[in-house]
Order: sequence, then C-alpha cells, then structure tokens
Amino acid sequence: IKAAGLCSSPARVINIGGTEELNQEELIAIISQLSGKEPEFRETEEVPMFWLGDISLMKRLLGVPTIALRDGIGKVVQTVSR
Repeated sequence: IKAAGLCSSPARVINIGGTEELNQEELIAIISQLSGKEPEFRETEEVPMFWLGDISLMKRLLGVPTIALRDGIGKVVQTVSR
C-alpha cells in the first residue's frame, strides 16, 4: 500500500475519501444496500447532520481517488463479511 511508505513520526491523520459529496442519509443508504443490513436511525444533538472531510493531504500524498465511493465501500463490505 502506497500510504504505508508515507508513514512519519509523530503520526499524522490523513482523511481518506472520494471526491463525491454525500449527506449522511445517502452514505448510509449505500452501506445498507451493499451490506444487506437495515440502518437504525436515532437523531441526537451530538451528531452533526452534515460533514465534509478534508482530503487535500490524501490527494497531495496519494493522488486523486481512482475508485468510486460505491465500489470502495463494496470492497470493504466484502472484506469485513468474510
């Protein structure tokens, strides 16, 4: 994995994501569809309804994502389901 060669000390956080912008419901719908699991929603004051991760460091170090979000989530679901 290319990211392993970029490790440093002290460690730094690299947000990983795609260039697609989705809200939480859209993201959860994709995960639900691919995993076959029904989500259980519970709204609270503690969780923001929208967030956008800053992937600028990831793009600078690793390049622009080449895998679509749905495909990447599908690969994660397959790996975790084994």
